[in-house]
Amino acid sequence: MNESHNHSVNTSGSMKFLRITPEVEQVFNMYFEDGMGAAEAIRLHESKILLNENCWETLANGSKNPNKETVAYLHKKWRKNNFGCVNNPLEKLKEKTQSYAERGISIIIHEEKPWAVLVVTPLMKRVQHLSSSKELIFCDSTSSCDTMETTLTTVLAVSNAGAVPIAMIMHEGQSSDSYKNAFGLLKKHYPLCFGGNEVPIGFMTDDSAAERSALKTLWPSSRLLLCSFHVLQKEWGWLHETKNMVLKEKRLPLMRMFQTVLYAADEVNLNEATSNILNLKDEFPNFVKRFESYFKRKNEWVLMFRRDIITRGNNTNNYAEACIRILKEIILNRTKAYNVVALVEFICYVWEDYLILRILDHAHNRRDNIQRNYTKLCSRTSNFNIDQVTKISETCYSVPSSDTENSAVYTIDIQIGVCDCYVGFTGAFCKHQAFLHKHFNLSLPNAPPITVTERYALGQLALGDKCPSQSWFLGLKENESGIQFQEEFEHSNIDYVAHASNQIESFPRSEDISNKNDTNILQSFIADDKVANNKVNDELEKGFLRFKEFLNDVPLDIRQKLTKNLNVIKNAQQLTKLMVTCSRGLSVATKRKGQIKVQSTSISRRRQGVTRGSRRIPAPRISTINFFQLTMNFYRWNFFCV
Repeated sequence: MNESHNHSVNTSGSMKFLRITPEVEQVFNMYFEDGMGAAEAIRLHESKILLNENCWETLANGSKNPNKETVAYLHKKWRKNNFGCVNNPLEKLKEKTQSYAERGISIIIHEEKPWAVLVVTPLMKRVQHLSSSKELIFCDSTSSCDTMETTLTTVLAVSNAGAVPIAMIMHEGQSSDSYKNAFGLLKKHYPLCFGGNEVPIGFMTDDSAAERSALKTLWPSSRLLLCSFHVLQKEWGWLHETKNMVLKEKRLPLMRMFQTVLYAADEVNLNEATSNILNLKDEFPNFVKRFESYFKRKNEWVLMFRRDIITRGNNTNNYAEACIRILKEIILNRTKAYNVVALVEFICYVWEDYLILRILDHAHNRRDNIQRNYTKLCSRTSNFNIDQVTKISETCYSVPSSDTENSAVYTIDIQIGVCDCYVGFTGAFCKHQAFLHKHFNLSLPNAPPITVTERYALGQLALGDKCPSQSWFLGLKENESGIQFQEEFEHSNIDYVAHASNQIESFPRSEDISNKNDTNILQSFIADDKVANNKVNDELEKGFLRFKEFLNDVPLDIRQKLTKNLNVIKNAQQLTKLMVTCSRGLSVATKRKGQIKVQSTSISRRRQGVTRGSRRIPAPRISTINFFQLTMNFYRWNFFCV
């Protein structure tokens, strides 16, 4: 055997080909377990090598410092072992269900089409026992969190520290059947998830017909409310559509009239605002026709008709919108997860830890803005007289108005946290409740976490059995003598929801709401959607048949690329993304028509103030006077030259 090599040995050029050792491979797997990608793992590994002596030799050694291709292969191998394949991730998720259960995380899978996955972490289980979970539930969906465009639906309840999920649901598509399977898992496996009740007071959503149909089917006795922001946004968008032919100067007045209906305080104002819009039937027939159709659902979006339930002053779905924004920006860092299994990992660990830290910020009194807002609200009660406060019963107090010229007296129920003033009528924390909370040291369910008892409750919510004693949450100037020991999740003997309904019914109501009418209206809209869907599907089918005539005229390489891209599509979300992209491209092509585009290099050379698009640069014409002057100068110059 000839042991001589035909290449260099012990040089940087040869050592890079050494095979990675099992120990180093295990180190990189630990990097991946900590959430690093291939590039980030390489940077960290090389930074550790730089701390050692003779680091230049180790950096060149492929067995100790593998190259980028090797690390990318290791990451791909680790990802497949931990998350399974992209197209069928449920098999891998079923394998990991037991390991999740050992950590107190419930993963429930519905395998039949359309599939759904329910995720309930220990924190979410504790939120399900909050009394606020019996009230208004906020729901919203997004389908851009993983590479398969899986729909992620958040189900949120409100605590003193903000909105916290009671469950996270992932499901295939956004059809009515998909939502029914998703919400059906929650109802079947956690029937008392709404603070010990089977049904919450209501759901706040956007105007998604499929989602609202599923909620109405599974929880028919709950009220379905529309987010005011989405209602106004949709109306403003309709006014700006070209096909509706609303003049620019008329859009804002029409929008103000619609807002007057939305924020009407009583029936008189509502009837007046409605009649003002109906009187425009001759001038704006399309606007009035749309309003008449939308007004049939007034119980869902007109604020006056939701004053008979506890909303805590929440008329928008901002809690859910903010939750999804945090999930995308902070938890996922604006990077799509590999598949559903990876998305579950993010929710169970990264998302869970983030929520616990935010709640503990409130429990540890690290949010100074809470105290400032509370102090500002209490400053508006400086002219209140404690002697004029009357105790009506164990849970009811009467507080006179702060206006000396107003002889009104407001009644407050401290058990459910309502006041018959305009702000506190639906359960928002008003100045009258703040006065009782501060001067009478009374506990209210909607009060911010100001006292040690309220902060201790948030500590129990965040940490559960690991929560320290109540004295740990004392403020700088608080002492243990002021502690009121009470258990978290303590339930009153009086049924909370029934008591709340009776209390609000004792106040003046604008109009009785009929769930049966709401169901009939919702069913009629669903029927209309089915007719519209069938019509559009027929038109698409005719369009595809028409395109078949042009296929042979399209270059072969373009058809091959399109076929390859179409084979990648595995679900409705990816098809939707393709259709939206095609629609945008066609709209731009239709708008520009035969316009010749300008090269980017030519645009960059244009002087400041000139259009940056493909439009023609206007060239100024020489006026008759200037042309005559130039001609005379030419002849004058020739004359002197002769």
